[in-house]
Amino acid sequence: MNKIDYRKALRAAKVEFERLVQERVELDQRIVRLQQKMADLTGLREGNHDRFTRLTSAIRQVMADAIYPLRPPELRCALLKHGLNMTQYANDVAVIHNTLSRLERQGEVTEVSGGWTLTEKGRLACQMDLLDFIPAD
Repeated sequence: MNKIDYRKALRAAKVEFERLVQERVELDQRIVRLQQKMADLTGLREGNHDRFTRLTSAIRQVMADAIYPLRPPELRCALLKHGLNMTQYANDVAVIHNTLSRLERQGEVTEVSGGWTLTEKGRLACQMDLLDFIPAD
C-alpha cells in the first residue's frame, strides 16, 4: 500500500469511526428516553404516578433537572414539590445533607458555590435509577 492509499484509508476509517460513535450516542439517548417512557407508563398502569421511590434516587433526579447547584433546603423543596413523602424523617434537611455527603464520597456529586451538583458519574447513576422502575414480568 502506498503512502497516498494509506492516508485515504486512514481518513475514511476516521470518518466512519466518528459516524458510528455519533450513532451510538444517539442510540443511547433513545434507549434512556424509552426506559423513562416505559417507567412512566408502568407507573400509570399500576396507579403509581410518583416516579420517586427512594430518597437517593429522588435527589439524583432533582439534581439532574436543576440548572444550578442546589443547597439542601432547595433540594427539600424540590423533593416535596415532586411528591416525595418526607414525613418519616425528623430532620429532613439533615437526611438530605447526609445523603449528599455519601454521594460526594462515591464521586456522584460535588459541592460548588455552596450548592451541590451531579458529576458525570452521578448523571449515569441517575439514568441507572430509571432502570429500577421497570418491573421484571
